[in-house]
Amino acid sequence: MERDVRGIVETNASSVALVTSHVRFRPDSQTELTEPVKMSAVVVRADGYLVTVEGGVERADPIFVEIPGRAKLTAKFVAADPVSGLAVLKVEAEDLDAAEWDEEDSVPGSAAVLLGNAFGLQGSCGVGWIAGRGRSVRVEERELRDMLQVSVPVAPGEAGGLVVGSSGRAIGLIHSVFSPEGDGLSGGWLEWLRAGMLGPAGAANSGATFAIPARIVRLVADRLIRDGAVRRGWIGITAGPGSGEGCEVRKVQSNGPAEQAGLRRGDVIVSYDGRRVEGVEDLSWSVMREESVRRVRVRYLREGREHEAELEVQVRTSDGK
Repeated sequence: MERDVRGIVETNASSVALVTSHVRFRPDSQTELTEPVKMSAVVVRADGYLVTVEGGVERADPIFVEIPGRAKLTAKFVAADPVSGLAVLKVEAEDLDAAEWDEEDSVPGSAAVLLGNAFGLQGSCGVGWIAGRGRSVRVEERELRDMLQVSVPVAPGEAGGLVVGSSGRAIGLIHSVFSPEGDGLSGGWLEWLRAGMLGPAGAANSGATFAIPARIVRLVADRLIRDGAVRRGWIGITAGPGSGEGCEVRKVQSNGPAEQAGLRRGDVIVSYDGRRVEGVEDLSWSVMREESVRRVRVRYLREGREHEAELEVQVRTSDGK
């Protein structure tokens, strides 16, 4: 195990950067302050693109990035996606070691290695387990879905850090933490970064840690780099686990695509666009990938009988520039 962890750290360390910024915020309508923040970011493209959490960079100037083996670089904020809480930075550099992502190696009970910058100390690492997947958490009045729950302790400075699975490839990006001493789910990046960077050093998180899974990180980063915004499909439902197969419709938005197609609360969606729906996470991902308005067929169960409907997937854009 020790040899495996050491190999994972050595292989992935050059893909994790230390980010230092000064974030502008308003404690009230009359005052604007700046706050020093240290956090982590992950190289997603060899030509200088990195992905991190938006809270420490969206309103920051200047932003500096330190990549192992490289000089300290000034980073440009490219764009952010408020839905996922991710942001992309750009530095003038070539031949960086981009992280290799694994979308399948996140099974609960499997090992997880965290690479970040605890308390601003570059090259920190920790070991734990995947504790769950498909979690929905509320962070700063924003609901984040399909999150990974990991049992790796984190410290201020590790927001935006890399979670690596037993395959040696990246499976997620650290986003938020839950503290039993706080009021529900804390805001992750700013709440616990702030505790470590100002005044007392703060303590490592002893609660649950949540990470954005690899496939969402890749999709959001790619679309932010390409378009400066993220286009997502939308069908106008809130879904939960079904009693068996598929996922149950818990809420139908008025005049949304699902309602217009005849779906109701309590229906269980078992197929989307000809593909079997394994659960909520599966349906959410299928819809999220859509980038243009189109009609798809869905099969669903209602009172034990199977029905089929055609709905028109709509697209929403999150512009974080």
